Amino acid sequence: MSQVPARTQDIARALLAETSRSASGLLQSGLPLGRSVAPKALIVTPMPLREANPDRAHEIYQGQFSLAGVKIEPGARSPFLVHDAPAHWRRAVASFSWLGDLSAAGSELSRVQARCLISDWMTCDKRRHGPGWEVPIVSQRLISWLNQAPFYLTGANGDFHSRLMASIGRQARYLAAAMAQHSSTWAGLCGAIAYNYAVVCTDGLERQLARAAETLSRALHSQILPDGGHISRNPAHVIDLLEMLLPLKHCFVERDLEPPDGLITTIDRLFPLLRLFLHGDGGLAFFNGASETRRRLIATLLAEDVERAKSLNCARQSGYTRLAQGKTVIIADTGTARSARASDSAHAGALAFEMSHGTQRIIVNCGHAAQGPDEWRVATRATAAHSALVISERSSARVFDGPLTDTLFGGPLTFGPASVTSQLQMSQAGGFLSAAHDGYLKPFGLTHHREIYLASSGTDIRGEDRLVNPAGEGSGKRAGSHPFAIHFHLHPSVKATLSKDSNSVLLMLPDKSGWRFSARGALITLDESVYFVDRDVPHRTVQIVLFAETSRTPMVQWALKMIEKAGGGTRRQTHKTTRLPLRGGGMNESTGQR
Repeated sequence: MSQVPARTQDIARALLAETSRSASGLLQSGLPLGRSVAPKALIVTPMPLREANPDRAHEIYQGQFSLAGVKIEPGARSPFLVHDAPAHWRRAVASFSWLGDLSAAGSELSRVQARCLISDWMTCDKRRHGPGWEVPIVSQRLISWLNQAPFYLTGANGDFHSRLMASIGRQARYLAAAMAQHSSTWAGLCGAIAYNYAVVCTDGLERQLARAAETLSRALHSQILPDGGHISRNPAHVIDLLEMLLPLKHCFVERDLEPPDGLITTIDRLFPLLRLFLHGDGGLAFFNGASETRRRLIATLLAEDVERAKSLNCARQSGYTRLAQGKTVIIADTGTARSARASDSAHAGALAFEMSHGTQRIIVNCGHAAQGPDEWRVATRATAAHSALVISERSSARVFDGPLTDTLFGGPLTFGPASVTSQLQMSQAGGFLSAAHDGYLKPFGLTHHREIYLASSGTDIRGEDRLVNPAGEGSGKRAGSHPFAIHFHLHPSVKATLSKDSNSVLLMLPDKSGWRFSARGALITLDESVYFVDRDVPHRTVQIVLFAETSRTPMVQWALKMIEKAGGGTRRQTHKTTRLPLRGGGMNESTGQR
């Protein structure tokens, strides 16, 4: 295989490993199982934590389903039979995540409509294939049905109740059978949690209690890291887990049952990590697939933290570091990329960071276009879509994303830095982060070192990015010159103006406060950027980009300082060399290569 390109070798090795795992899982799963056992009735109902939107209930009554950024009116068709709709919309409608919106409306009409739609799904989708039968969607549907049962079961007749219990039993059996194939994946963890919901909340599935608890315990022990993070490194999964596990814990307590091993300790570890990921506005930082602030849900979850756990400053296993001084928060990605099996949303964001002051975000990453066009999905995974350094427009990790990897591996393949090191020092003067990664060692013979200092006042930030040749200055790897760029993406609410002499950038925040960005050793420019937040429609924004050459200035120093008054003599200028999406046109992987 020595003559095969390196990227082809990477995919071939991953394919062999995945084929072996899939074959083993199919043998262990024992599909199909015997007849499912239908529970007799609900005993306890979990308390939903997510805030619902009653306005959506009116839209659904009008025959409009605005889900996952797509609005579809099925007309005379069942929404579960709109097979020409985008797959992500079909997943959303089949997940019944919107059921709480009907419940929030609180009317008899919405109650009847909820029963009709559940009955419609039970009639239409019995084939057990398609997006509606993906394990995470089955899990979400089952939990949604159980969460909202007191609402839609009020006034229901015996036939509907019997069909509902039979369907819950079938879906629980389906999840139990799927665990062998998905035990080490996020899908498997969701399935194990939903399986426990079905067993604990109903009367008639008690014989499966030990199996369900053991399944969840194995999934938690294999996927939750010592610092509380999920192996995917996706910050959004910390919220997802708390949203699912907290009500499940209460269900075990209400039934006076021993929770599965690892359930309580996982919840206890999740809260400090959640606080690490939060900006001053109470929302989530955007790394590795996270692209929703989810402030209301986060506030609800934190209210459940009776111990009021302190935030972590360094989550070494999850690979994140937090600097907080005064009103300023800096959150940095200091971890390695995960395999396709561990994560389907990994980004090439080594040493990227976000920064906020008070409730205002200033420096951000672009977010994640999970459900948009392939071009956007690829572009937002690239290093250029992060506040990070890029050499020769090549990402620090290779992310192969497309229909082929989705079919073979269930998501993208990521081959990133083998080594990422970081050290955090705190003193009375402030905090100092020193980190490095080797994602550019093979292609360029260089390692990237980033240092960030945050003064105790929170109003003075100094940074340094260096490219180092570990083999020595005289080695052949360092021959030639490579252009590199350092990106600082700005939140859409920040107004940026390049000074007349192009030596600094004035940043004006919504509260009229000002910050000045300056740099030494690089050309400062303003360029276009995008920001994906809470939906898959990009918001236009700008980014500061520092351009330099490795042969001339392998070290760039930069600073961001708060100012009391914006100085005069400034002008706005936009660098026009890059068009939207971020160098993504025609790319088939996020390395930036065509």
